Amino acid sequence: MTNNVLFPKRKPEGECERCWTAISRRKRHCEACETIVKAEKVGQQRRLEENYQSWLTPNGERRKGPVIWMSVRKAFESEPYSPGKKLTYENTAGELIDQLIGICFAQPPYLRKADAMRYVSLLNELKVFECLVLSPQGKSKTLVNNISIRRLPFALEQWVNSYFGKAHHPMMPAYAMDAGRLIEFHVVGSYQSEWELEEIVEAGKNVWHLGTFESPFRKHFTTRFGGLRVLCRVPETEHSIDQQEWIRTLQPKDKFLVGIERCHLSAGWGGSGFDVICNDSDLDCDLMSEFCVTGKLFVRQDARAKSNTFAPNAFTVVSTESHATHKFSVSAPARWITHAVVRPDREDVLLPVPRWSPDDVNPISTKIL
Repeated sequence: MTNNVLFPKRKPEGECERCWTAISRRKRHCEACETIVKAEKVGQQRRLEENYQSWLTPNGERRKGPVIWMSVRKAFESEPYSPGKKLTYENTAGELIDQLIGICFAQPPYLRKADAMRYVSLLNELKVFECLVLSPQGKSKTLVNNISIRRLPFALEQWVNSYFGKAHHPMMPAYAMDAGRLIEFHVVGSYQSEWELEEIVEAGKNVWHLGTFESPFRKHFTTRFGGLRVLCRVPETEHSIDQQEWIRTLQPKDKFLVGIERCHLSAGWGGSGFDVICNDSDLDCDLMSEFCVTGKLFVRQDARAKSNTFAPNAFTVVSTESHATHKFSVSAPARWITHAVVRPDREDVLLPVPRWSPDDVNPISTKIL
């Protein structure tokens, strides 16, 4: 018999797209890889159905997990894709936080994407924060995820306080307080002059504890947080800056140093006004516009202008305190902050603010002043 000797069977002419094993050119994968590919497709479909998303923790670690599908529509009414009864104050804080995370990923028009990713990171941290609760049986500790929404305002102040200390970035207490306000606005609703955000908890404004972040806590916060110096950068997005003509006009990408003086929730109380007021104007409806830092703007006087202090462009903003000759009042959006200025060894060091988006591959570099 000479069949297969004179005329041998044709050998495989293709390669597996995954492992490069020789296979028939009519196939894309070998049998082993085909099994793996089918399992991956099943996993991808499951993650799609469960709305898997990724985010960064305040320490920069990547996390992934399922997120409730949420939709947002005017007049900015947030609701799950599978509508049901509204949350009540007897629902758990974890259920509320899950919906808020879903809202952030739904890209509502009243939140910037970069800010929404910060809230996603912080809300996930809040869920696993161990808070102190009071009951007829006494004091006990439990995860915020498990307490009722009714108890959440009391836990928020504990959570904000937990971020003071060397273990955390100096801006973290302010970021946490701002996230607490995001929760409050969605629970009770927010009513602006031209738009409104409907509450996502039934009878929210009638039951939410009104003592959250009130005057005593703001004073306590200012005592611990005030005095922090931060480096800000003027964004390239739409914004406005109101300032006196004797200060050289700030331009996009300009950096300036601010010495924070008080809690941003009480910044408008008892002041005589600001010499420089910076505002974002890239959103038609900015739910969290209150999150601004107020304090002192460090400037240098032009030597040629000393004879006329209030001449046009007599002062230029500076990014280092040692270069300053004067200080004026300022208010700037907290999202303009790029670094906190710390003094670990009696020398000013720039500490970049945390990254929040997993897509951010170019974090702000550290630099010693």
